[in-house]
This record gives sequence, structure tokens and C-alpha cells, in this order.
Amino acid sequence: MTQYLRKNNTTMKKAIYSLAFVATIALAGCVSSESEKLANARTLQNTILSEAHALDSTLLSETQQLSATRDMMSTDSLLATDSLFMARYITVKYKINDLEGLQAEVVAWQNSLTKLPSQEELRKGIKNPFGQKASDQEVYDKISLYRIKLEEFNQRAATIRSRN
Repeated sequence: MTQYLRKNNTTMKKAIYSLAFVATIALAGCVSSESEKLANARTLQNTILSEAHALDSTLLSETQQLSATRDMMSTDSLLATDSLFMARYITVKYKINDLEGLQAEVVAWQNSLTKLPSQEELRKGIKNPFGQKASDQEVYDKISLYRIKLEEFNQRAATIRSRN
């Protein structure tokens, strides 16, 4: 009977040590991974940056198309004699100016954004640009504000496009 208890006691100790080891590794894994809120902030940031880049590209393309239209119109002899044609030409010029201005604002805004570094960059020692004491919720809230500004840019672009 004593031998049975010793054998079970040794088995129990091994089981407890194994469980403690697994728990330690699991805990270390939880500590080294980012929180769900921070992961959501990173995903939101990447989405916003992608959408901002798409807006920038669209504005550039629209400006180039309107510039080609303006150039064709400027060589047309109707420009000097037809007041409706002249009004259309002026409208195209204003759209070009407004789209170029908006595009410059979008680019400047993109360049000024505080961006959350990747997990790998953080592991390498890059400091959190939101501040070392910034909570995950604060980081998420700040990045969420970027969405509002991007929506403002999109609304302004829609207003410019709707001008006839």
C-alpha cells in the first residue's frame, strides 16, 4: 500500500508540475499578445489608411481626367463665343482647383496621423506614439476619430463632384 501511495504521489507531482508549466506558458502567451481592443484599433487603423489611400488615388485620377477635359475645351473656338461653353469651362477649372486642394489636404492629413506601430516594432522597442501610459481604449478612441475626418473628406469630395 505504501508503495502504491508513493507511486501515485510521484505521478501527482508530475501532473501538478506539468499543469503549472502549461499554465505559465499560457499566461506568458496572454501577456505577450495584444488585447482585443488594441487589435481592433490596429484593424481600424489599417482600414482607414487603405480608404484614405483610395480616396487620394481617386482624387488624383479625377483631377487628371478633368484637366484633360479642360485642355480640350481651351482649344475649342466656342470658348470665346459661347457663354454656356465658357461657364462649363470655368466650372471645370474650379473643380480641378478644389479637387487638387482636397487631395493636398488628404495627403497632409495622412502624413500627420499618429500611427500605431506593428506588434513586431513594439517588441523591438519602438515606443507607443500615443504615449506609454495610453490605455488600449484611449488608442482605439483616437484612431476612431480618424474615421470621422475621413468621412468629412469623402463628403467634401462628393460635394465637389456634384457641381455642374
